[in-house]
Amino acid sequence: MTKTAARGPKPRRAAAVAFLTLALSGTEARSESARVILAAPAAPDEVVAEVATRVRAELVAAAFEVVLVTLAPGANPREQLEASSLEPRPIATLAIVRLDDRPAVDIWVYDRLTDKTLVKRLDLGKRADAELTSALAIHAVELLRASLLETRTRSQAVAGAGKPPPIPREVGDWVAHAVEPPRTFFEGGTLAIAGALLHSFAGIGPAFAPAVRIAIGAPSGLAGRVSVVGPAFGARLRAPKGTAFVRQELAMLEVVYAPSRAWLAPLASIGAGGYHLYTSGEPSDPRNHGFDDHVWAALVDAGIGLAARLGGGAAISIDLHAFVTEPAAKVAIGDGAEDARIGPTGRPSFVASFGLQSSF
Repeated sequence: MTKTAARGPKPRRAAAVAFLTLALSGTEARSESARVILAAPAAPDEVVAEVATRVRAELVAAAFEVVLVTLAPGANPREQLEASSLEPRPIATLAIVRLDDRPAVDIWVYDRLTDKTLVKRLDLGKRADAELTSALAIHAVELLRASLLETRTRSQAVAGAGKPPPIPREVGDWVAHAVEPPRTFFEGGTLAIAGALLHSFAGIGPAFAPAVRIAIGAPSGLAGRVSVVGPAFGARLRAPKGTAFVRQELAMLEVVYAPSRAWLAPLASIGAGGYHLYTSGEPSDPRNHGFDDHVWAALVDAGIGLAARLGGGAAISIDLHAFVTEPAAKVAIGDGAEDARIGPTGRPSFVASFGLQSSF
């Protein structure tokens, strides 16, 4: 009689489909881009060109679509831009202008709901070195953020009368960072779907599995999480008397800590739960019969990981966990003194996973 771990069905496509669905829903489609015009003189001097370059870099870094417009010499910049009639009309315009012997940045923020424009100016001053031009560019974009916040507040008041504010989502998300910090990685509710690899160096070899994790977290970065990994297929154990096909599952409750609000966040976890090992045997001698068996065990787990935000409530993460089971699970191929014993698994075993997380 041959004891082994079972030949399970091949991993189904459901996990891949669910992963793709979460990926598409986590990164939200954006039908309208946050369009900003950057206007500069046709023949800028060195300082104006430097300011324009740095302002454009800051706008691109802030995820705006930047449209460059050339200003004719001697004409009024505002009249030129209003006469251009660009469509779709931009949410804001930044113009690099000359004030006698020094450059400045005019910021015009158009509120499409109230049809009003805010105009603010940043003066570089008479000194113009690399540090000052860089600071001016940063201040210009921050002033744009504050101006958009002002228009958004006014738009929301008007929207109460029944009109929806037409400000793009990009602008709303970008402005929100001016008044509220980014959330911690697990703050609120999150759902993660991942591909996982289970491995025990002393026993059962690598096996592949889907992983699903649901977490509820606090602003402090502390969260409770339910994790399910499995079914894990792929491990096949061989001995002279037969072959064992192995399937593994594990589920646990975890406490996770990820306090960072940066786009790249480390995380750590501890947890406890249950482990299931199922085996199905295929004897080498056709006169013998295969034997199916399974074992349940308690487990404790510790993990570390790293998560990177994608925007729109989505993030990718990579995790490495080590777990220990009690009792240790072993697989025997054969019957009697000549048994080939493989194991133990869970002393410790490891789970590596890579996947996508989305908030809800």
